[in-house]
Amino acid sequence: MIYELCFNAFLLLVAVVCVVDVSANAPPPLPGSMSAAQWPQIVFGLMCVFIVINMIYIWKNRPDNVGEKTAAGISSVVPKKLVVALLILFSYIFFT
Repeated sequence: MIYELCFNAFLLLVAVVCVVDVSANAPPPLPGSMSAAQWPQIVFGLMCVFIVINMIYIWKNRPDNVGEKTAAGISSVVPKKLVVALLILFSYIFFT
């Protein structure tokens, strides 16, 4: 659960940075029309809203035995191949 919340918090941070970046660099819109510069703002804004809703849903549906360590809890801590591949891909994109 905590890993899902941390990942969602990271996604929320990235989405907020994208909204701020798009808002700062967008050309002024023409009166009475919606230019192509507003669509990324709408998409990232909706993404922020849905991530917050997802975080609230995760928090409300957390298990009662959060502090107990079980075999399932330990196996969920071990990174899976997909998580490792995504981290490698993200670091490659971010640092090159």
